[in-house]
Amino acid sequence: MTTTGEPSTLTLRDIARSGDRGAATAQLDQQIHAVARRASAGAALSSGQSRSIENQMHAALDGALDRDVITVMAAGWQASSTFRAAARATAEDPTRREMVSLRSQRLEQTFHPALQIYIDDFRAATLELSVTVAIVFQDLAVAMSRAAIVGLDFGQCDVDVSVTSSRQLPLLHRSVRLTSNRQLPLPRPIPIRSAVTGGRGPSRLH
Repeated sequence: MTTTGEPSTLTLRDIARSGDRGAATAQLDQQIHAVARRASAGAALSSGQSRSIENQMHAALDGALDRDVITVMAAGWQASSTFRAAARATAEDPTRREMVSLRSQRLEQTFHPALQIYIDDFRAATLELSVTVAIVFQDLAVAMSRAAIVGLDFGQCDVDVSVTSSRQLPLLHRSVRLTSNRQLPLPRPIPIRSAVTGGRGPSRLH
């Protein structure tokens, strides 16, 4: 596990590229090659066709990881009754500021980007990826104003990113540990929409 960046600027792609870049890239290439062979359903492929499939998978994975960690956090916080209550209080009184403090919190989100694989301009297969992000905070404090999160502080934050193919073949698994112990301004306020709508976010909250 490595330590890197801040959640306000860190992306899933940054996490995927953390650690030993050379070894990580070689391992990912091997795993993508194995998935590409499965995706071709045993068909005999030229070296150029194999490289094309692997390049498509690299591009799809890169696109799937093109989201910042704070967006994943925001999706999880929508589901918290504690956060919704604080958001309602600050919505009713725009001058009020609330601090939500938690000894620990776990957020988890899984999404499923689909990859259409083409061979010589013909669609050969559809491959679904599963991207799971787990975020575990220790000593979390969140500042809220006007029904939105405007700052956060934490002692420690572990972020785990894993990617598998629809055939349950692992493509990627990376973990980073972030440390703060100071309040971090966010690049933008995070509205708690469910404070108004009463809905729940798509992520799991523990």
